[in-house]
Amino acid sequence: MKDKIIEILRLCTELNPTETRKELTGDKPAVSFQFSGQIGCCGIQVCPNGWSFDEPGFEYMYFFYLEENGVAYRKEWGEGRETHCTIDDVIEDLKRLKEES
Repeated sequence: MKDKIIEILRLCTELNPTETRKELTGDKPAVSFQFSGQIGCCGIQVCPNGWSFDEPGFEYMYFFYLEENGVAYRKEWGEGRETHCTIDDVIEDLKRLKEES
């Protein structure tokens, strides 16, 4: 699990090697990685078409708990629904975003 988290963080930093506001990078994907050690949770917010102060937050996000062994959840912006996925799905989505950008 630790190796997969490191892979996710690596992909996030490769997608966003510098600040990625739309004003600077246009429609390049923007991702944000959070780790909450006190509850053993990671989250990745994804803006596939860039991020701006003037627009609502993320389009979708992933989150997963370290104790759940590879189970992840995807939440769509504004819909409030969560779907189950895997850590491997998160990695594949980030790889796809990187290839497309």
